[in-house]
Amino acid sequence: MAIARQQLNCRSQEPRRYLLRRNSRQPPSSTLTLIVFVEAKAWAVQAAETYAALADSYGKARAQAIGGAAALDIAVTVKRSTANDAAQQASAILEAARAQLNAASAFHATRGEFYEQAWAQNNIGLAFYYEGRFDEAIQAYKKALPLYERLHERTPQAQTLQNLALVEYALGRASDSLPHFRRALKLIGRDENPKLVCAILSNSALANLDSGNEDMALRELAEALALARTIQEPVLQAVDMYLIASAYARLGDQTRALDFYRQALALFNTTPNTRFQTGTLRAMANILRQQGHAEEALKMDREALSLEATLGARPRIAVQIAKDLIELGRSKEAADTLETVLNHERCER
Repeated sequence: MAIARQQLNCRSQEPRRYLLRRNSRQPPSSTLTLIVFVEAKAWAVQAAETYAALADSYGKARAQAIGGAAALDIAVTVKRSTANDAAQQASAILEAARAQLNAASAFHATRGEFYEQAWAQNNIGLAFYYEGRFDEAIQAYKKALPLYERLHERTPQAQTLQNLALVEYALGRASDSLPHFRRALKLIGRDENPKLVCAILSNSALANLDSGNEDMALRELAEALALARTIQEPVLQAVDMYLIASAYARLGDQTRALDFYRQALALFNTTPNTRFQTGTLRAMANILRQQGHAEEALKMDREALSLEATLGARPRIAVQIAKDLIELGRSKEAADTLETVLNHERCER
């Protein structure tokens, strides 16, 4: 499992989210978070109506764009839900968000309001990205970039470049993402926006790892970890430790890998975030299994199973636990574990 891919919405200069992941994105972590996004969207609708009544077309367009941006987060949360039609619901929300953002972008374009136009275009890119329409996301980001460049807006340029890089990564083109990361890092100083720099360094390191550039990845991660410690961000520190562990695991240094995984897990446990925790536990279990420590690996996987709540993920962990139990001569326990998890999965569906 890999980490830290995040798409950035330019309404903030800070990273929006980190994801401990290979093929899935981390949703907002609670119902409360979803309520915040829903309330933000409701406020934007009300504000747009108020501005329209006042014949303030600029205010109306900005409120609509904010509503569209809030809808992106709602769509991500809905898509990760257990509803049978979650994907369809999310797609409908994203389509409506793009319509709002396209209208706002077109309005600002006619008035020469390039920052607002670029902001909307970046979020259109996010909407396509969240729906897996990566080529269209790239086109949207490429429309936003020259507008920010024209205004010499370096931070949103860097954010949009990172978004562009992450689409390339999602398409399996890790090497093609690296020039975008390098351009982004040249635009902003370490002291100017350390959280954003941490995000870009970590994501660039992930791309370098997947491109076989372990030494470069470790250099970037060392810098990112130092920055995260300076600004006292435990989640960012844990993410970088996880990636450092992954780099050492690829290099065959299992001792260092386990050490960094343990440090990462200790920090993740203070967050807490189950996706981070389960990912780290399973990575540790894989190494322990390779080293012949079956009981310790089993303990790690069982802890991961107790934390995992995502439908479809629990059976995968249970299958590995069953394999370990069979290797240890505990076939009855293996069958019971699988039956319990599969029954739970059927009830949840």
